[in-house]
Amino acid sequence: MPGVSIKPIRTADKDWVKKITKQTFGSKFVYDAGRKKFPHKLPGFVAYDKNERVGLVTFEIMSKECEIVSIESLRPGEGIGSLLLNKVLETARSHGCKRIWLITTNDNLNALRFYQNRGFVLKKIYPGAVTKTRETIKPEIPLIGEGGIPIRDEIELEYRL
Repeated sequence: MPGVSIKPIRTADKDWVKKITKQTFGSKFVYDAGRKKFPHKLPGFVAYDKNERVGLVTFEIMSKECEIVSIESLRPGEGIGSLLLNKVLETARSHGCKRIWLITTNDNLNALRFYQNRGFVLKKIYPGAVTKTRETIKPEIPLIGEGGIPIRDEIELEYRL
């Protein structure tokens, strides 16, 4: 996408990352796969259009695997998410990762479409995981998500490098 640059998250971006995380996930942390993660404490990239922040991705590399913890395009449909994802793929390869994976929820049809169109495959389904998280850790998770779909399950997708 012309005019958009991708830069590593800087200290000056941390408050903005917290704000975006709260808007997207309802709090300053993400909870999936049984772990609480704070995107503002993780490495990642910010997409800029001139001086305006227009996207964000955070990730964690562990044991030759890269987990995408959060990704957000503030201008959907313009290729910003793809640029951010490609930067994570490049980074994971440079660290010798064997796979990239992520967790989304059963209602997030846009994410399921986005990742599968880019070569990710469904790896695991965790039935009732979101329900349990809502009851025990994060009550702010809504009961109903995109398209009126009840939010209950986590879905793991992966991309083999």
